[in-house]
Amino acid sequence: MVSKTDMKTPYISIKQKIANPFINVTSRLGFLDAYSSLKKYFGSQIVILTYHRIGPDNNPWLLSPTSTSDFEKQIIYLKKTHKIMPLNKLAESLQEGKSFNEKIAVVTIDDGYKDSYLYAFPILKKYKIPATIFLITGHINKGDLFWFDKIRYILWNTKIKKFKLDDVGEFLLDSTDNKLKSMYLLVEKLKKIPNENKNSSLKELGDICDINIPSDLGRDFILSWDEIIEMSENGINFGAHTVTHPILTRVSLDRARFEIFQSKKHIENRINQNVNTFCYPNGTIEDFNNEIIEIIKNSGFSCAVTTVPMINSSKTDLYKLGRMFDPWSFDSFKLITSGLYSDATNILNRIRRLNVKLS
Repeated sequence: MVSKTDMKTPYISIKQKIANPFINVTSRLGFLDAYSSLKKYFGSQIVILTYHRIGPDNNPWLLSPTSTSDFEKQIIYLKKTHKIMPLNKLAESLQEGKSFNEKIAVVTIDDGYKDSYLYAFPILKKYKIPATIFLITGHINKGDLFWFDKIRYILWNTKIKKFKLDDVGEFLLDSTDNKLKSMYLLVEKLKKIPNENKNSSLKELGDICDINIPSDLGRDFILSWDEIIEMSENGINFGAHTVTHPILTRVSLDRARFEIFQSKKHIENRINQNVNTFCYPNGTIEDFNNEIIEIIKNSGFSCAVTTVPMINSSKTDLYKLGRMFDPWSFDSFKLITSGLYSDATNILNRIRRLNVKLS
């Protein structure tokens, strides 16, 4: 039987099936806990965790969330094993040249979904855990869904069984699995095209699928300024994640500058606090470059986070900070926070590069 998690993330499920036995055995033998304890003797270890949604899975067309119980369990474990710092304070300490003799953890949440207020915030408040939420500011109080959620909503609710989108491809929607697979594939494809083409593709998609998205639906799923202000007054920090979430290397430098600087100003004007942390949309190594980093520095940001899965050290470039993904089980959470996943990935990458040189 295919699990709900597998159905929602069809390209991760194979890795999950392969990795789970190894993760479960190493956890039961206590190896992950031992590895985590030993890591602190080999220099600073800074894990930045990234989440998107936390709460119940009430809307199957949205990105699958971390359950509230899993999130609380992870926070409790993290509080026992790491010193948890706000991202802006970590950047400040590293800029001052400080090193750490203890394991450091940072909690970040991307995009600004409302469930970060409804479900994550009470847990963070309960355990007095600082966190940084990166906001896509152009959607706050507007009622408009994020563009990637528009795709998911349309494909989930349409009654057609397949469709073809000009210059993008053909997609099957004849089963739940194929709908979820098509959601993933179409979002990945549209990430890489210019914003104006993306908007026209979204309109074409709505017409083909005969779906009109309610104009105020985003209010049910995206944070409001009132909620953001309340959280900012209670230990939650906010960072910029652009205005409309374009991949910055795929827009003009003028547009990138606008997206970066305006998102910062939007938040600062609302919460009356300095915003100096930034999150690259999509966040792979192809999604930022030296020119983008220079704009970020000149806009007053002290650091920027990626989605490159790695454990950071005091020597990591502050504008290329790696983050570890939201895991599919508690044992996999222990794996990524122990440092073993990052170390194993680095070793495998070095072996691949060596093989390429030798071939």
